[in-house]
Amino acid sequence: MTTVVNKVKKSVKSYNEVLIESFGDDIESTYIPQIKELIMADYDSELVDVVTNRKSKTNPLFYREEFEVALNEFEYIVQNKDYITLIIPDVDNFPWSKGKLKIILNILEGTSGIYVEVTEEQYIQMYSKRPLSVEPYDKTVPRKERIYLLRYTSKVQRREKEVFNRRVLVRYPFSNFPPIELFEPTVKFVESNFKIWLADSMTNTTKEYSKKGVH
Repeated sequence: MTTVVNKVKKSVKSYNEVLIESFGDDIESTYIPQIKELIMADYDSELVDVVTNRKSKTNPLFYREEFEVALNEFEYIVQNKDYITLIIPDVDNFPWSKGKLKIILNILEGTSGIYVEVTEEQYIQMYSKRPLSVEPYDKTVPRKERIYLLRYTSKVQRREKEVFNRRVLVRYPFSNFPPIELFEPTVKFVESNFKIWLADSMTNTTKEYSKKGVH
């Protein structure tokens, strides 16, 4: 009797291991590509498509490739023989410290007020001095090519008109923008489909496992 029980326990344990391995393969080959595709689609619609002035130097289109690389390198699965966890990228766990991605994080956090993009040359022309030295989001850009955001107050507007005789400063595309929930639609998609994915994997695993029987 004991021998039979041990055989059954061993069989059940093996089934669980096979299921976890199979489900992990399904996630890796099928569901993670869907997750990436959804996030990139939202990146384009929520960030890139918002920018109508192509003169803007803060267009998320410039950082799209770097964002996609980070998305591809993200560790979605934590797995061993006993369990598997699917991790979805969000604002808290995404690697914003890589490269220039802090620019995107700044956009996602939202901006209160209207701002304009100002080059160092324009700033010097307007105020006869260089901008204050601050830690840039992108350290690879030479100082003379950096863009600074100035709140577009009445004083800045008057100074712009006095110096340039017209409006030349490009409005920051995400002025007066609330926080953007870039990852939220994908999180909801996974939450609503995860049980279905698992059930499909269990069905396929059971079919394969039943062919072997209990030994």
